[in-house]
Amino acid sequence: MRVINARRHPPLLPCQVFDLVCGSSSGGLVAILLGRFGLDCAAAREAYNSLESSVTQSGAWDKLVEPSDFCLNSYENAIKQFLSGMGDVQLPMIAHIELPTATKTFATVGAFAPDYTDRVYHIRSYPTPKGTSAPSPPRHQWSILQAMRGTCAGRYTQTQPLYIEQDGAKYEFQDAAMLGFNNPTELACREAKKLWGEAPVVVSMGTGLSDITGQHLTTIVDTMLTSIPLSAANEKTTRKSATDIITQLVRTATDSELVHARTRASIGPSGKYHRINPLIRLPVEDLVDWRRTTDTETAIQKWLDAPEQAPIFEALVTDLKLPEPPQPKTKEEARFVPPPPPPPETNKDYNPQLDKPRPDNMIDYLKCYRVWFIIDDSGSMDTEGRWEETRAALIGIAEYAMKCRGLTDIDLRFFNSAITLLNIQSTSEIESVFTSVQPNGGTPTGAVLNGILNDHIRKLDQAIDTPNYRNIKPLDIIVITDGIPTDKPANVIATASAHLQKSRHHPNHVGIQFVQIGRDNGADAALAQLMQGAVGNMVDTVLYDEKLTPQRLERILLGGIQPNVRAMLPSA
Repeated sequence: MRVINARRHPPLLPCQVFDLVCGSSSGGLVAILLGRFGLDCAAAREAYNSLESSVTQSGAWDKLVEPSDFCLNSYENAIKQFLSGMGDVQLPMIAHIELPTATKTFATVGAFAPDYTDRVYHIRSYPTPKGTSAPSPPRHQWSILQAMRGTCAGRYTQTQPLYIEQDGAKYEFQDAAMLGFNNPTELACREAKKLWGEAPVVVSMGTGLSDITGQHLTTIVDTMLTSIPLSAANEKTTRKSATDIITQLVRTATDSELVHARTRASIGPSGKYHRINPLIRLPVEDLVDWRRTTDTETAIQKWLDAPEQAPIFEALVTDLKLPEPPQPKTKEEARFVPPPPPPPETNKDYNPQLDKPRPDNMIDYLKCYRVWFIIDDSGSMDTEGRWEETRAALIGIAEYAMKCRGLTDIDLRFFNSAITLLNIQSTSEIESVFTSVQPNGGTPTGAVLNGILNDHIRKLDQAIDTPNYRNIKPLDIIVITDGIPTDKPANVIATASAHLQKSRHHPNHVGIQFVQIGRDNGADAALAQLMQGAVGNMVDTVLYDEKLTPQRLERILLGGIQPNVRAMLPSA
């Protein structure tokens, strides 16, 4: 999903990408979270971990070899708590109304019948397709609670089978992996053909256990039993139970790989079949010990980050042929567009504000951004009341700073004067500095920008891979000017943009707005040219069309566009 959403804007949910999501055992649980409920990956992971921990609080192996009703009650209560948070404990698998964020979903359950007609049922979130069998019991309306219980019922979750009574008969359901259906890819392909006549793109998520299919059972069992305190009386029984568990685990891994091989052969090399199966490489005796969750996640993340995986995911996303997202056509539309994800290679643990739309009120804006005002104090600013106009507009911003009670970073400097204000907190500071400084000199826009940009970039570079990196606010530079630059600010900005990209900083770390004050046709053209070239979409210009009042300056600040959103706008 990260690769998909790096290409997309706005981001997509898994249920918006896949037409059918299915799974067996813990995969069935994940399928319901992603498909039936339409959760994003982070929310589904959090819910799954909560459900998992309800049956794996401690002593994983001794619970497995000697399961108890405690695990069942704890697991059912955890499911009920989750469903209550989603609206109703008795939610049906098939919704009575069309859900805006959901896709076709099924979880498998194994039916254990006394007449040896064991079979696997699909517990669907949609009506049974023509030509397929509905799950037992006849006419029974499965609830999500039953589906989540049944798909995981068995030794690996330390829970008893699911029983449903109807018309005097008692039906028993367990994890379909016990019947050799841990990998439901073939079932999914058959279902897709019933629904649509074909399965254009198939993505199979593996168990991560493909390297244990040939390991020696006795060695694994001996290692596992060393962590369980045994008495002479129960050693034989416990050893048999442990052997059964490991045998089933290896059989499950083997069945999963066999299904993968058959599916790949049936679809053929030209078909669009993708298998994602990171090797966990933990000791086998730890694979059913959920206390090793962190180690498992670390192993998977390491596999995902390996360079050789990138083309696999790029090919998968290309095969999915997702529709292009709607692009904003105007700056006004772009203001309301959430930023797309940064490039995958971007430095981690950056300020989360960089991935958010810009604030829509001044208090939040001034708290979340570091704001540098660069004021043109060249001689031409002493005409047509431009100096007083600028002063009055900035006083309005300073009033907001006073309301933020020291939580802002607002700085100010001039093109020519050496006076600099840092961390402005009052209107009197603005009044005083505009009295002290008198317009005189040229317009060295590039030189002043160079100093501010270099300071910010240096701070970013030094903070990479440190906790402070996350605390660095995005920088907004507001240049209020009336004239044509006497140097080359475009070159300065292009150099800064290239450095930010080379150092893998988030593209939204720096934004620059040139605000024109006064009417000067030459300045119009000069400012417009600043948006051309290799400036990394960090530049915007606001030409003079009305007096620069505090209210207008506020609208300009709040109307800024994140650089990676500006990149989505059509070229002028």
